[in-house]
Amino acid sequence: MRRAVLLVWVVAGCDADVRAACEAEAARTPLLEIGQGLDAFTPWTEDTVLPVDRGPQGGWHTYGTLRAVGVWGGRAATFDETTPVVDFEVVSDAFSGGFTGLARRFVRTNVGADPAIALLGELLVLDVADGSEADGAVVTVRARIVDACGTEVEDAREGVLRL
Repeated sequence: MRRAVLLVWVVAGCDADVRAACEAEAARTPLLEIGQGLDAFTPWTEDTVLPVDRGPQGGWHTYGTLRAVGVWGGRAATFDETTPVVDFEVVSDAFSGGFTGLARRFVRTNVGADPAIALLGELLVLDVADGSEADGAVVTVRARIVDACGTEVEDAREGVLRL
């Protein structure tokens, strides 16, 4: 494992494009924001309600969206050692959901004049047998991104799930 990490660091560390991208992102203050929406980022509000939907395989899920500034989204249109790793979780007193440690491709966007990256409409599978178990639950939604530059950002928000 140690060798693999070292190899990724050496490959990424020696790549002039990676160094340039990391230097450009280092000029901005890193920020991660959890939001909602399937096709666009909608900011989280104090009264955010997350819909609970039944998936085609019979499970239950909600959707989450992330937007980050000062974090490199990796090389465009590819999964490689530069692809950011994401934790995106939904937690309540009775159940949890989401995922940890997965590489995810981001879309490029802007926050005002600042370049940003976004993860839109990410499926967060809930560990419930029936949607009624999640209906009305107060949850904490937590997210963390680690990019190839070593930048790590986190955010957490509270909301309510509704069928």
